[in-house]
Amino acid sequence: MKLSNSAFESWWVCPTYHALRYQEGLVPDGPEPSYLQFGSRFHSILEAYYTGLSPVGVGYVPKLPPDLDPMLEAEAQAMFESYKAAFPQEPFSVVATEVRFEMPIPDSPHTFIGRMDMIVRMKSTGKLAVFETKTENRNSKRNLPDRWLARHQGSLYCYAASKIYKEDVSDIILNVCTRGSEGKQIGPGFRRDTLFRSPEQISQALKDLTWVANQVETLGKSAADYPRNTLSCVSEKGYKCDYFSKCHMGDSSRLVQIEDPYGYLTA
Repeated sequence: MKLSNSAFESWWVCPTYHALRYQEGLVPDGPEPSYLQFGSRFHSILEAYYTGLSPVGVGYVPKLPPDLDPMLEAEAQAMFESYKAAFPQEPFSVVATEVRFEMPIPDSPHTFIGRMDMIVRMKSTGKLAVFETKTENRNSKRNLPDRWLARHQGSLYCYAASKIYKEDVSDIILNVCTRGSEGKQIGPGFRRDTLFRSPEQISQALKDLTWVANQVETLGKSAADYPRNTLSCVSEKGYKCDYFSKCHMGDSSRLVQIEDPYGYLTA
């Protein structure tokens, strides 16, 4: 079985949510939300920029999505110019961009898969670090340092980078890019947090990853066999889970089935 960090984390949101999305392959029908479109576009612009600074030596111009709102494109380009002004000199050299990996989960027959935004080498210490970019709307709390310290993603990515490059990797640089206000009175903001991952944190993350992989193997592909975390059905702000109608009213009309485009489902 192949398990990504997204599939792994979804288990803790709700095992049934995990099964519906990553085992049965059901996803919401309709266009991608605008905030996800913006994040993907800004990420592709940064990828092109840093590819030009990598050992490959040549950047590329990502294709503009045909259905992208021109206003989102203009915002992404303006945000990129502000980003370059905020970081005119980088404290690192780019080792590689878009690093995909597929490796055994320790003490398990399963495989951990994923993609890291960048691997960089810090100029001050000579050490490798994982570099992850996250875009967010103003006033978002999704990428606070303490939230990331508590998550396993940083630990698992440091583990993966250590295995790939045969060096100790214990830092993940969280590159947070915040969009400006809707009225444009406030421009975009940028913050970088360097989060250290201890051997104990990495060990615990691998232990939990192995446990979830074994649980998924035991339960199989049918969401009907998975337990539910009903506390995740509706958020404190009143937002419903993507599968609320299916789980509570048996209505699947707003869901479509995909054939594993992410590589997350069991092989």
